[in-house]
Amino acid sequence: MRSVVKLGALALAAVAAWALLAWGLAACTESPGTETTRASAQDSASATTTTTTEPVVDITIAAVGDIMCHKEVREAALVPGTKDEYDFRPIFSLIAPYLRAADYTVGNLETRLAGDNLAFTSYPRFNSPGALADALTWSGVDLVSTANNHTLDKRWWGVENTLNRLDEAGIAHVGTHRSQAEKDAGSPLLVDIKGIKVAFINYTDYLNEFTPPREHKAYAVNFYRKPDKIAEEAALARQKGADLVIAMLHWGREYRTWPDDTEVEFAQGSEDYPGLLASGVDVILGGHPHVCQPIVHVVRDGEVGVKNAYVIYSLGNFVSGMEGRHTQGGVIVYLHIRMTGSEVDVTGIDYMGVYVQNYGPYPRKMRILPLLPGLDLGEGVWVDARDQQRIGWVWADLSEMYDHPEQNVVPLDPAELDLAGG
Repeated sequence: MRSVVKLGALALAAVAAWALLAWGLAACTESPGTETTRASAQDSASATTTTTTEPVVDITIAAVGDIMCHKEVREAALVPGTKDEYDFRPIFSLIAPYLRAADYTVGNLETRLAGDNLAFTSYPRFNSPGALADALTWSGVDLVSTANNHTLDKRWWGVENTLNRLDEAGIAHVGTHRSQAEKDAGSPLLVDIKGIKVAFINYTDYLNEFTPPREHKAYAVNFYRKPDKIAEEAALARQKGADLVIAMLHWGREYRTWPDDTEVEFAQGSEDYPGLLASGVDVILGGHPHVCQPIVHVVRDGEVGVKNAYVIYSLGNFVSGMEGRHTQGGVIVYLHIRMTGSEVDVTGIDYMGVYVQNYGPYPRKMRILPLLPGLDLGEGVWVDARDQQRIGWVWADLSEMYDHPEQNVVPLDPAELDLAGG
């Protein structure tokens, strides 16, 4: 039976409540007794402003997960009546206002845009229509990471042409480079967002066993086996004036809903290694597993960066043709960043789920649904019983992993976003 959705508020709430009772994420919290709620942190900052008249600037950075272009995605974007014209905007139409409303939006581009004159291919070696870049721009995406295990799917021309196409669409990029001069000038990438200088760095730990051509190997792709390179670039970002350092890391094991020991050590440290969050990286945005993984909040002394540091081990899929139990959805996180005078901190994170819906008769269409209990998607948005069940699964996953007010991590309140003005 089909029904118009208010996103199945009661069903989502029931599933999430059961999940929270069945399994909490207490093991992922870092010293919750030492943390404050976002409200108290912001109140404190406001109080400081009142007494010292220091200016306060607030920004929001939205981050989406893996942007895939399987055959199903490409076919859904084919303009009816044509053989080679693509429009991906309908896929993003319902989620776009939530991306545009942020001050800056980033994601992981896990396909190549090697050229429309080449054959379009899906897994295991991706090449996608350049129209995907235009749709991402239209949707509000400002920057994408390009260092991942599919970087060399179309060899060197895939690296080069992807960056050319992103430049044409007006999307900033990190992780791959066309020359040593480009890498020297743009890595790390510093972005000024309302006066707050945010550095973005991107590395991958896997290249599907490909290697860049010898003449381009030194600069083609940011690749790491140990996190020292990432820490060095974070330090360089500080030298260049960064107020905040965000590392977009392609790591982990696919389809695992929990980070492995190596990732935890790299991010949070161990007896033998201090960890990236203690070495100048303020926020880690993880990709590659294609499923969501936990978020962890660490309170630092502020000597190497902001006080409140976060790692989101995996954001899951933003758009893909996958339909597995955990792969048909993902999460958008909204990083709330505040500058008080010259001091910058992350005051908390909001999250919203996404679900990739396939609908209609053949050829099937596709769209990304924003997921929040009670959210009204408007007239004409229908889901069937299968979608309802899967939407419930997605929200249960997110509630288990991310609903932690003691870490200043809570579901998004759409009223906080200027959706109409995005």
